[in-house]
This record gives sequence, structure tokens and C-alpha cells, in this order.
Amino acid sequence: MNYRVLEWDSRFFGVRVAQLMVTDTSDCGGLEECLEGSDADVVYVSVAPAAAELCRPLLAGLPGGLFDRKVTYAKEVDPAFAAPDPFCVRATGVSEELLQLAYASGHLSRFFLDPRFRPWFRPLYAEWVRKELREADSRVFTLSDDHPMLGMVTASVKDGIGRIGLLAIAEGSQGRGLGMRLVRHCEAHYASQSARRCEVVTQKANVAACRLYAKAGYTIASEQDIWHIWKG
Repeated sequence: MNYRVLEWDSRFFGVRVAQLMVTDTSDCGGLEECLEGSDADVVYVSVAPAAAELCRPLLAGLPGGLFDRKVTYAKEVDPAFAAPDPFCVRATGVSEELLQLAYASGHLSRFFLDPRFRPWFRPLYAEWVRKELREADSRVFTLSDDHPMLGMVTASVKDGIGRIGLLAIAEGSQGRGLGMRLVRHCEAHYASQSARRCEVVTQKANVAACRLYAKAGYTIASEQDIWHIWKG
């Protein structure tokens, strides 16, 4: 079991935030004591599948709830699958269209689903987009097809691993293969940066996203339940 205070989250949300990682059943015995001794206003409790059922009765009885079943998908970068899309362009600044798509990407985010965090949801995702725009190893790609912005994706490459952060398709444009085009464009970007592996994290409840990544050749690398446990 690993516990730590999250300084960035604490500054952003204006409350003391900590994270507790529960990796196996042996951690469950000290879980209640650790939470009682925490001085954080909210603790993100990440529980591995092996410990999920054993920890659930305790966590379900505390203020807060289970707000995410996080799934990490991964695959090897496949140059044969990668395809630069001429209608995917790199964004260089924030626009209202871009922000609206970023918000749409988080419709199942734990920060949207948890009512105590929801007032910070839009500022959080706006900051996420700004961070991706300013960091040298990150990109924000938008898909237009000569029309208003139809989709967006954020992609980064660090230590030989490409990662998708946010991905969204505009309302009314789903079901046209646009998500796959964005994924393939990202993989072309990874290949251009000599990345060997790519990953993406989504919510298990986001069935459309899970289907997209599975169709793109990703397989599940890990899963976690994420609880928000609040003081009082």
C-alpha cells in the first residue's frame, strides 16, 4: 500500500488531496487505519482487481464513492496501421470549439461524476488542454474535413511510449469512423517520434471508447477501481 499527498491536485482544487494505492489483498487490512489517519480532505483510493472485492465493503461505507473503473489499453506501435490524416492539424491555441470537445471527452470522468468535484471539472479539462498545448513532447490534433471542428485528440511521446490523453468527436458526428482516424493519426505521430509502444487510459463504462481501442488493436494492460473517499 502506497500513500502520498498530491501537491498539484491540492493547489488546483483548494482542498488537501492524497492518493492511496491498494495493490493486493494484503493491503486491505491496513486500509481503514490509513484512511482514518489521513489528514487529507479527499483520498483517491486506487484498488487493483485482486483486492477489489475484499476492499469494497469498507470503502462503500465511507463518504464518497466508486467513480471510475479505469482501464489502460496498450499495443506496440504498428507502422502499417499508422496513417497521417491530411485533415488532422496541430492546434496552436485554445478555442471555444476545442474546449467544448475537451469537456465532451470527460463526460464519464470521475471528476464529472463526483458531485463534489464537478464545479472544477471544466477548469480542470481546460488546464489539461493548455498543458498539452505548451509542452514540447505533447500535441493537440483537431479534425476538421473543411468543416467546423469534428474531433480532437491529445497525444504525447515520453520515454519511447506514445499516449493518448483526451479524445472526443463532436455531437452528431459519431459513427463515421472519425475516432479511428484520430487514433491512426496519433500512431503515425508516435512512429515519427520513434515510439515503440502506445497506451491510452479510459473508463470501463465508456463502451464506445473501449470498442474503438480494441478495434485499433489495443489490449487491456491493467484495470483499477478508483474511489474518492471524503472527510465527513
